[in-house]
Amino acid sequence: MKKETGISRVLRYISLSCVVLGLMIIGAAGCEGREAVKVSPLHFPQSIASGDPRSDNVVLWTRVVDDELPGQDLMVNLTVATDNALENVIQTRQLVSRAEYDNCVKVRINDLNPYTFYYYRFTYNKGKSSYCSRTGRTKTAPAPGDNVPVRFAFFTGQDYVGRYYNSFAHLLNTYNTEQNDLDFLVHTGDYIYETTGDPVFQTADHPRVLQFQDTAGAIELGEPGKEFFAAKSLSNYRDIYKTYRSDEMLQQLHERFPMIVIWDDHEYADDSWQDVATHFSGRVDEKDPVRKRNAEQAFFEYIPIEIGLGADDELEIGEEILYPNTRVYRNFSYGANVDLIMTDYRTYGRDHLIPEDAFPGTIVMDEATTESFLGAGKGIEPYINIDAPEFEALKTTMTQLMMLLYVTENEFFTQEQAQQKAAEVVTGNLSARYINGVFDTVGFDEPFNQTALDAMPHGIAFLDMAKMDPYTRWGSRYVVTQDVYSVYASYLNSVDTNVDEVFGTTQENWFRGTLDNSTATWKIFVSSVSAAPMILDFSNPDIAALLPPEFPWHYRIQMKNDQWDGFPVKKQEMLNYLSTIPGAVVISGDIHASFVADHGDRGGVNRVYEFTCPSASSGTIEEMAATYMVSFEGMEELPMWQLGSIFKTSSIDNPISGPSEVAWTDCNQNGYTVMEATEDAVTTTFHLYPTEFVHDNFYDNFQELEGEFSSTSFRIEEGNLTQLP
Repeated sequence: MKKETGISRVLRYISLSCVVLGLMIIGAAGCEGREAVKVSPLHFPQSIASGDPRSDNVVLWTRVVDDELPGQDLMVNLTVATDNALENVIQTRQLVSRAEYDNCVKVRINDLNPYTFYYYRFTYNKGKSSYCSRTGRTKTAPAPGDNVPVRFAFFTGQDYVGRYYNSFAHLLNTYNTEQNDLDFLVHTGDYIYETTGDPVFQTADHPRVLQFQDTAGAIELGEPGKEFFAAKSLSNYRDIYKTYRSDEMLQQLHERFPMIVIWDDHEYADDSWQDVATHFSGRVDEKDPVRKRNAEQAFFEYIPIEIGLGADDELEIGEEILYPNTRVYRNFSYGANVDLIMTDYRTYGRDHLIPEDAFPGTIVMDEATTESFLGAGKGIEPYINIDAPEFEALKTTMTQLMMLLYVTENEFFTQEQAQQKAAEVVTGNLSARYINGVFDTVGFDEPFNQTALDAMPHGIAFLDMAKMDPYTRWGSRYVVTQDVYSVYASYLNSVDTNVDEVFGTTQENWFRGTLDNSTATWKIFVSSVSAAPMILDFSNPDIAALLPPEFPWHYRIQMKNDQWDGFPVKKQEMLNYLSTIPGAVVISGDIHASFVADHGDRGGVNRVYEFTCPSASSGTIEEMAATYMVSFEGMEELPMWQLGSIFKTSSIDNPISGPSEVAWTDCNQNGYTVMEATEDAVTTTFHLYPTEFVHDNFYDNFQELEGEFSSTSFRIEEGNLTQLP
């Protein structure tokens, strides 16, 4: 994308003014006189927003449209004042709503005073009429060193399809007075969801729907007759933001508080890493840098983030800020007590350690390697080298059987491609048990009896980590056997220390340098995904007592590998480092559940506590587990309503997860979290309500829902965590 110079922009302004000379009257402040104000949602359909507040500046946002001038740039005025009536005006600015950015307007306002409320309004003048946005309120950060309390709300997961933002209605009704106000908001990610109605987690048969204008540019998913779409084109992603921001509660939230946003995965694609999506579970190559850049451009257009501003502090998006050049990690100083460190888990990370198309029978650690980690005689999986001459006939048969399997399992494969894939996987050391299973499935005699299996070398296969099928999230992104997986992760790290690099070297150095140099009382590390241990320890007798006798799993199961649990070596390294930083606190999102985790002191001098916020509207983890985990063999017997209790019990004395324990959790409610930091303590309050109410609109009768909300608070003081009465 060609970057516009200052001269070319001036020339374009002149040209634009000539085009609309007969239609527009540009006033210095716009809507002069309170009687002249015409608030026009028609011209400002997504209302306004502010974000990334610093002690002397803040980013303001709107989108201006005129149905009579489609696809054209429009002139708009901005008024900034210190009062809600906009009488004490401190700045005015003439801006352009540029069609190339979907008529979004984003600008940084400088030379502001610290820790001060400001009010702002945008005006679109046409003929003799002035059309105004609503008046917004924002607030700058305190000056460095100012000893003031800092209070903010944080949340994640605001799915729109089939759901309402009742959480935001509660926030707006609760934190609405001078004595009970917020300084800003933090969105930990999943501001949007890229799909129009994924049946796994969305309710498409509902008044709240998402439709793409450009379905030809989208990715079609689902079964015949039950199709839905995932965003791919820039138009698709813009449609999502426009739809989400049409919600009146989300608009009011942005109108009242500045917001600091980091993305997680759904701003691009579920469980994505770099520019790779996972919609097809490894059946096709989903690397798509163009789609990734489309997602980022829409994000920078619609989110009041300081990335995407040009030299004149106005909206400017060039290739130099889009993938693979992206940088959205950044930090904010809030006086003496808070440094907020916003990190990016998705842009630089690696693939999940077990790829979705990993062949279950592949031996990933041979006997010698396994014994070097576990000790002599500790190998798990009997295996053969199928390339050995004595197995030539077996290899031929196995290759043909796998070719048939790949034709069946991958609808994108031709027979030739399936044959090629089978040849790729039926080689080297393979699990003899897996070979037996394949032969048994097609009715052939198993090649190896128990005596032969016992005499073989024993290592570790993908199969031993619950990877059962050629293409699946199970045993890859979800549900792995924790003990074996941790050994495999340690082995991979010993071979390549970058294999579990989550932040990338540049961000990692920035992250550590920022924390090392921070003098704030509290260093709040914002992670889009949780580090709370999500373990289901079915080997624990107390948990086994909750399960039916025929329950097939008797191991420690790691539930979700797409969060920090999936990179256990890096997770331990990060938490160990944080324990050396006084006042380090983690806040996180993603998992659609509320967690308070005590990660211990880890040999350092400071305990590390983490607060994982609930989803504002998206399906809870308990709800989602009941939907998707039943497809994993045996898991249909798991009592989903006991998930929270199982997580807590499983985290105690778990040698694999280290000292991390789940101190408190709630797995089936939506809501948001508020944190207040002073020089003495951090207090965190979870505001929650049952997820069953999320599908109904309580905006106009919120009092009917208010009684369903509960509040649970925790305090960190002098290094100790306590739950408040």
